[in-house]
Amino acid sequence: EGESASQPEIDQHLAMMVALQEDIQCRYNLACHRLEALLQSIDLPPLNSANNAQYFLRKPDKAVEEDSRVFSAYQDCIQLQLQLNLAHNAVQRLKVAIGASRKLLNETSGPEDLIQTSSTEQLRTIVRYLLDTLLSLLHSSNVLQSTFHAQACEELFKHLCISGTPKIRLHTGLLLVQLCGGERWWGQFLSNVLQELYNSEQLLIFPQDRVFMLLSCIGQRSLSNSGVLESLLNLLDNLLSPLQPELSMHRRTEGVLDIPMISWVVMLVSRLLDYVATVEDEAAAAKKPLNGKDRERFLTGNQWSFINNNLHTQNLNRSSKGGSSLDRLYSRKIRKQLVHHKQ
Repeated sequence: EGESASQPEIDQHLAMMVALQEDIQCRYNLACHRLEALLQSIDLPPLNSANNAQYFLRKPDKAVEEDSRVFSAYQDCIQLQLQLNLAHNAVQRLKVAIGASRKLLNETSGPEDLIQTSSTEQLRTIVRYLLDTLLSLLHSSNVLQSTFHAQACEELFKHLCISGTPKIRLHTGLLLVQLCGGERWWGQFLSNVLQELYNSEQLLIFPQDRVFMLLSCIGQRSLSNSGVLESLLNLLDNLLSPLQPELSMHRRTEGVLDIPMISWVVMLVSRLLDYVATVEDEAAAAKKPLNGKDRERFLTGNQWSFINNNLHTQNLNRSSKGGSSLDRLYSRKIRKQLVHHKQ
């Protein structure tokens, strides 16, 4: 009797929540449309490696007014998405209360359906726990080596290191280098990833500076594998092949130099060679070497000018407080966490 007496009240609440859900859905659609319009109207730099990286290296205090409007619209979308989720869950609970059958996920939904209906944060949490689990199994089982082949590593890098959070990006790189850093194909893997992500025809927008620093750090961690430098030098040789007249004579069309791509490869090779030189100098020097900060500034020099596609910069006395210092700090942070996980 109590249930039958409350039935009209539940129906009334359900009608109100459905109307509220429809209203929030409408406002959410409008907010998403506004965000898309703002993104389309932004005067982004040309989508090449140099300008793309420079756009991401801007300082936060120099953000233009367009960025502020985009951030505000994005926050509105987030809040409305949260409200929409709450309203949807409330409607589902009210439907169950009036006798509607609840779906049993384990009976009616497969893995693909569960993934499609899961939120981004749920999937990120699952990925973080999976990575932590795999990292904990590195020293206790050799089963993972047979699973992580070259193609699987490329797919993981593309999906997790490019689109993942900083923590997911770091743990994925750590997992890959510890599992596969000694494989024969590891150097070719790094070369393929670098070529695919940083060529001039790549239109994907992602934090190129942070992904490059991750590539640099995992490359340094696997320098004992001779294939790393060999594959990068082979890639550089292929990129510079249009300059070789004896090769161009045998081709139907003349090759075109991909200057931004060449810049990224040269910068990565130089960082790896500098790392080797630093280790050798520290091991062989009899007298006290330069302190770490001065030595790193001396070694890196103007290498990061490649990001701006500026091949003629000769000013060696410019201040190091710009993007290069941020890059060094980020590199040190990654190295410290890699060392911590290795221990």
